[in-house]
Amino acid sequence: IFLITVFWSSIVFSSCTEKETVTANTRQDILIRHKWKHYQTRTVTIDTTTNIIIKDTVAQTEICYQNSLFVFAADSIVKRTLQCFTPASNNEGRWYLKADSTFAAPILVRTSYGTGWIYTDFGLPYGKMILLTEIEFSVTAISTFNFGNTKSYHTYFLKATN
Repeated sequence: IFLITVFWSSIVFSSCTEKETVTANTRQDILIRHKWKHYQTRTVTIDTTTNIIIKDTVAQTEICYQNSLFVFAADSIVKRTLQCFTPASNNEGRWYLKADSTFAAPILVRTSYGTGWIYTDFGLPYGKMILLTEIEFSVTAISTFNFGNTKSYHTYFLKATN
């Protein structure tokens, strides 16, 4: 009887292991798992001669752009439905995130149909990505439009909507 009890106990207790769902938490996995809205931008302008901050502003993103969500796919495609246009347009580009946190997600949209071809980038610029939490990240980019002895740093803040 003792051996039968030990045998059945071992079967019962070995079959009662808890199965865990493991969710990967790499930065890429977190980007792919959510839809993201760009809700705020901070711009810091510095005098490069004196290293003094000239201007430091925080601006809320317009509602139509906040509602134009970013969707990152595993195949490096980034999609955004631009709600600021009538009718809303679906646009896509390619995104990447390197090990050193270099990030970019450009979405080039042709905005001029006159005599020339003018494209506007409605994506996220080349910069450094910082994962703030599971549902919030930022991208800091240096402005390429500097005048004189100034340099501007733009930090784009995004948060998950789902």
